[in-house]
Amino acid sequence: MKDQVVLDTTAILALLAMEEGHEVIAENLENAVVSSVTLSEVITILVRRGLKHEDVAQSLKDTFPQVEAFNAEQAIIATSFVEGELSFGDRACLALARCKNLRVLSMKPIKEIA
Repeated sequence: MKDQVVLDTTAILALLAMEEGHEVIAENLENAVVSSVTLSEVITILVRRGLKHEDVAQSLKDTFPQVEAFNAEQAIIATSFVEGELSFGDRACLALARCKNLRVLSMKPIKEIA
């Protein structure tokens, strides 16, 4: 069994669109954990692109059953990533990864999320 990983928004969107590199995300899907903030961010993006909210929400819940609620510890850790251009979703993803001592899978270059 592979180690658990945390998926960020770009990884989920790449997987759904089958973009270049999505295979790595697909290989880790069984062990993927997603922050509830990331889930919300992905749903928002897809709805803004014209998809139906209920369909998107149910499909993502089925595809990513391991969703971690954003908690006070993660909220505090997320504030340590305020430098740069990171979205709230990015910071929540990194906070979850730090709390659980897990790797993050992202389609962003390392310098953007580190």
